[in-house]
Amino acid sequence: MPYQLQMADDVQATLPSATGETVVESDRQPTKKRPLRHVNSRLASLERALASPVLTVDKSPTRADTATNAYPFADQQLHRFPHFLPPEVCHKLLNRYFTGRPSHSTLIHSSMILDNKKPSAILNVGILALTSTLNSEHEHLRTLGKGMIVPKMKETLRNAAAWPSVDLVVGFVFGYYTNFALNTSSKDSILFVSQACAAIKLLAITTEEGLRTMFPDKDPPSGNRHGIPPPWILREQARRVVWLVYTLDAALSASTASRANLEADELYNLRIPCDDRVWSFRKPPWNEPPLDQHTLKSLLRPEPTTFGSLPVPPTVTLVGKVPCCLEPIVLYTYRLATQLHVRLEEQGMYVFMLPKTTVGEEVRSKINQIDIVINNLDSFFSYGGTAQTASALLSMALFSAVRAILRGPGIALERLWIKLVMESIWMRNFRAEAPRDLSLWIDQKRPGLGTQTGELLAAWSASPAFLDSIKDASCTAVLISQALQIDPDITLYISEGVRGWFGNALERTLQICGVILILAAALSLELGLPMDSQLVASAEIILRAGGPPVDVSEMVLRVVGELQQSPNFHPS
Repeated sequence: MPYQLQMADDVQATLPSATGETVVESDRQPTKKRPLRHVNSRLASLERALASPVLTVDKSPTRADTATNAYPFADQQLHRFPHFLPPEVCHKLLNRYFTGRPSHSTLIHSSMILDNKKPSAILNVGILALTSTLNSEHEHLRTLGKGMIVPKMKETLRNAAAWPSVDLVVGFVFGYYTNFALNTSSKDSILFVSQACAAIKLLAITTEEGLRTMFPDKDPPSGNRHGIPPPWILREQARRVVWLVYTLDAALSASTASRANLEADELYNLRIPCDDRVWSFRKPPWNEPPLDQHTLKSLLRPEPTTFGSLPVPPTVTLVGKVPCCLEPIVLYTYRLATQLHVRLEEQGMYVFMLPKTTVGEEVRSKINQIDIVINNLDSFFSYGGTAQTASALLSMALFSAVRAILRGPGIALERLWIKLVMESIWMRNFRAEAPRDLSLWIDQKRPGLGTQTGELLAAWSASPAFLDSIKDASCTAVLISQALQIDPDITLYISEGVRGWFGNALERTLQICGVILILAAALSLELGLPMDSQLVASAEIILRAGGPPVDVSEMVLRVVGELQQSPNFHPS
């Protein structure tokens, strides 16, 4: 049983509740380091947030029942949540987490919060902090999260750091998201992911054996199962958070041009997340129901079956009709491609410019191996390319995007994606000033990359890899367009960043592929040709993904401006 940290009972500030009742003041007096006027200003700000009309609940009998029913996750367990928050705020944030999927796949089962006799303080405060800071509709909730809930979450994580647990890993993940939403610097967010990776290794939960050792199938000592989560729920929760940390590690290592914390095959024997239809049981059974047993090992080295050489893909029943296990599998292939770029560029080599030596042949062999992995996984999710469903077409588009990235211009592509998409589209809905240090990290890791971008793109455009990359990126746009025609609701799954949420890993993969088409259009302009309307239209399909329009032409002109400033850019 993971170490459970109890919430502190003391509150350091005096706050009026939403009902007008006054909370007893603390005896602590303001010190010289914290002047009284600053304390009063902060309390006044929080008072306005708590007194917002959105949070006001009518206490009449008829309206009280309506207000309670509006939040299906309202429960008597709410007394275990931080007592400095009104119950209606907890209702709102709980409902948003379990229905909105901020991280795209709910990490915490509802029974862990609502039915657990000893709910974890880390999970409690983590949910409230995450959903308040990602709440772009109500600024008062973001103010409340920034001023009270997030500091409480960080304090809880610091106190629990000496006792690693799965709950602590979940807390680190929530810390990553909340820091990205509130801070202009991404260094703290990256630190949270590094801590999560270290805790996962320390807990040894990257294999099924490790999970069963931590959460064995056995009854509680008292024999009373009431209020105790089933062991298979605990294993699945750990499985989901490990895969999410793996995808975050893969994405951040590419963005910072550094090696990943987790090895490529470290999760080789860990099952992929189960179907959300099973995971979403409000009252899960004690015994584990029949679940897919797929692992990376079984997908890449399948046993012969009656369906052919590949196992049957999982049942598709999720939001947008996309299996939740698609994200970690796609990011596994994305990680193979980007880490190859990182390691090659550390040695001064590029995928599109390999020497005709033994080392060059070894790299070409590695590229072919990655292609085989991508093709096998692509066939798994698309039934060998024969299934014409929105889910199958989306999976084909994603793996086609990874192929385009594999033969792209390397780390320069990540840097341009951060500048063109992340800083200008993803983060604009959270605050006016986006975190701009991610692109600086790449510039620090590769000091000359900013001035060498033009030279690298010129060399890439003259190589056979350029045409292969453009072909795969264009194929991605066609497949996405077909998927949206079959099921327009699939855009709810792949355009989170455009809609104001944090973009997920799948959206990131697609958008980096779209940047490849933007680069091709910019190179055409630099060669004196008119802007290729087909490339621009394909890039817009990928970047938009059914969401609001994106000004791709302006992005093309930004790339042209950077190329013109590059002293060594000589297109051929």
